[in-house]
Amino acid sequence: MGDSYTAGGPIGTLQEKSGFCQRSSRNYPTLVATDLDVPLTDVSCGGATSTDLLESARGRPAQIDAITPRTRVVTIGVGGNDQGFYGNLVLTCPDVSKPGQPGTPCRDRLGSQLATTIPAIGDKVGAALAAVATKAPKAEILLVGYPRLMPPSGTCAQAPYAAGDVTWMASLESDLAATLAATARARGVTFVPMYNRSKGHDVCSGDDAWVNGMNPPAGDGLFLHPNAAGERAIADAVVRAFPDVPND
Repeated sequence: MGDSYTAGGPIGTLQEKSGFCQRSSRNYPTLVATDLDVPLTDVSCGGATSTDLLESARGRPAQIDAITPRTRVVTIGVGGNDQGFYGNLVLTCPDVSKPGQPGTPCRDRLGSQLATTIPAIGDKVGAALAAVATKAPKAEILLVGYPRLMPPSGTCAQAPYAAGDVTWMASLESDLAATLAATARARGVTFVPMYNRSKGHDVCSGDDAWVNGMNPPAGDGLFLHPNAAGERAIADAVVRAFPDVPND
């Protein structure tokens, strides 16, 4: 279950019948299932919010409909689209914030708007986790965090913003990671902390980057999303966190 970070987008070939959800055949759920030789039902979808996990959207059923009382493990990667969090940053910052500009022009535009966003995301994700736990009471649930996009400071061609905004955006990512971790802990869910694990793999990391900048190579994912290396890294982290479950 999850959004475009889970679905993967155009990394390699798309899964059959994934449609506008753009589920890659090399996304982390598929890689985990292959590594562990376990069956997979992948209902992740680009653009999904926590609400889309629980309610039908864009002509597709709610993602939670794929879960049954016999489901034993559920991985969830969601929250970034809630409250327009990433959407506001991706759509607004490139227009108002440029390399070499002083100050924090994007923060000046969006800061007050985003001030209450992250706590609200925690509430929405928490509600989704609770609903999944209710529908699949025997399932182990893993909430998968987001890998970092921005470096802690500085800028680069793949992060074409004022340096002050890059630092601000990195702090928002850190706050979101902490909120998701706290939400998982409060719900008794395992958290996979990709923000911490992706230190040194942000958009400015060159060949070591786990995420794309503004101009991703063809066939390697979406802009400001995980690339193939990032999906592999997330899969490795999920495999390490994957619980031992009986086969019945």
